[in-house]
Amino acid sequence: MHAQYLGPVDARPDPSLMFIDLSRYPASCYLMRAGDDAGVGGPVFEGDVLVVDEARHPSHGDLAVIMIDGVREVFQTLRVGPQFRFQPVGGGASRRIKPDLVLGVVVSLVRRCAA
Repeated sequence: MHAQYLGPVDARPDPSLMFIDLSRYPASCYLMRAGDDAGVGGPVFEGDVLVVDEARHPSHGDLAVIMIDGVREVFQTLRVGPQFRFQPVGGGASRRIKPDLVLGVVVSLVRRCAA
């Protein structure tokens, strides 16, 4: 699943965050919007705003943002023995990824619901 960089968490670049207390997140956090390939069947829906902490290291079950061929994508982390594998959100084969390609871990998600 692709994700678009929105900016640092303190910049409040999205109106859907108007009523969210973003001051509780450290300065190492930034915001991303889930791409239209997220769909609506997984843990992240199209249009969700993700709060990503770039200082946090992934652990089993986390959603991690990974840079793949210059594009930010969201993966589910799977611990297999002492190593991690990353499975694309929305399905696909898991794979090993170099730690320097991990851009952070999703620590919160803001979902817009229809009124």
